[in-house]
Amino acid sequence: DAVTGTDSGSLRNDAALRAITTLAFVAPELTVPHLLRKIKTLLDPTPLHALGELEMGVWKTPVGTPFVDVLASSKGNSGKDKGKDADIKKWEAELRKSLAQKKTAEPTLSKQERALIDAQLQKEESIRTSLRDLKKRLLNGVSMISSLLQSGTADSREQSPFLASILMNGIVQRGSLLLGPRVISVFLDLFKSASERLQESRMWFGIATLRVYEVEEIPENLTEEPLNGLLGRLLYKLKGLSDQNPFDGATFSLLWPFIQKVVQKGGIGTESEDDAVEQLVLILDVIRSHTSQFAIPSYPRKDTCQLLVHVIGGHPRVSRDAISALLETGEAIHDSATAEEQDELINSTLNQEVFVRNACLQAMQSFDLTERDWVPILWLACHDEDDQNANLARRLWVENGLDVPDTFLDDMVPFLGIQRHLQAGSRRHLTLL
Repeated sequence: DAVTGTDSGSLRNDAALRAITTLAFVAPELTVPHLLRKIKTLLDPTPLHALGELEMGVWKTPVGTPFVDVLASSKGNSGKDKGKDADIKKWEAELRKSLAQKKTAEPTLSKQERALIDAQLQKEESIRTSLRDLKKRLLNGVSMISSLLQSGTADSREQSPFLASILMNGIVQRGSLLLGPRVISVFLDLFKSASERLQESRMWFGIATLRVYEVEEIPENLTEEPLNGLLGRLLYKLKGLSDQNPFDGATFSLLWPFIQKVVQKGGIGTESEDDAVEQLVLILDVIRSHTSQFAIPSYPRKDTCQLLVHVIGGHPRVSRDAISALLETGEAIHDSATAEEQDELINSTLNQEVFVRNACLQAMQSFDLTERDWVPILWLACHDEDDQNANLARRLWVENGLDVPDTFLDDMVPFLGIQRHLQAGSRRHLTLL
């Protein structure tokens, strides 16, 4: 409260931030959880996602100059546009920007015209005030992250992936216009907590993460290297070090958004399909170097399963390596898999591709599902149109002692209206009853 109740840059605010650093160092087990909750609240991205062209236009327009030209709109003979036509919206944005930048002498206005402008300025000042309050809140959250990092404790280091996720999902992509380079700087500072084995590459992984997510406010001097060259250099570095020894969970999780985006895009900044495949191969090698560590919950295990399923189904040239990685992941997490991690693979057995379903069922063979009484999706898999998949599902069902409740019908009927292989499985099951 001492931070949020004072103005940024004031003596009290600076003192409160220094106190956060001290407390996080002296009593991290008590301080860090409280700080994380506070930071998450301050950096809630919901208000940022609600900002539109009007709010951003008002923020960029000098005080005293209306962003919306009410005189022009009052003279127009067409109805008020709702912004559904992309070309019109683009033209209006360019026109407003041009009007805001004009420095011509103010023309003589009638009393009615002056009243319209004053009313618009008042509306826009209200918007600007709300954005100032939002900026203050976001800046306080960013400053608290910076103070926490300065404590240099193991607790703060372990939370770097969580903090990076909060920043990336909100103000890095949507709020940098309000905060400027400050947010980019703090985001890159988080990567200093990555393993020292990465040396100077730590910062470049942060920069690469910003670039693959197409963040606009990156300083120009950090974007001079061609993206394809940067990604190739970093991925080869990461593979080489991973082959020697896997990285800890905090480092791997911090790099995960970068890895995830490259895979989701099927390669980024590449000039040919072979270059894209090379990026995917390198990433799969990195993942496979870490599957032996996935018994540790600090690794992004659920996201890894999801990503591997995506690769198996969408990238045939590397699907074999992805299947091997998924089987290794399943074996590593079978004793400690959470319900969410189990559900990720169970739900993936709904995939329309036979080989994707097969890989997921194989990966689950050693899972402990005994705490579950009824798993309708797995029961549906027991009636897969592919015999091998059906056998794998039945073995999993029997070994975990699962049962079908008397009220099963309501859970099964919805599958009748979706993909063909699910329809077949549902009908086969209902026919056998």
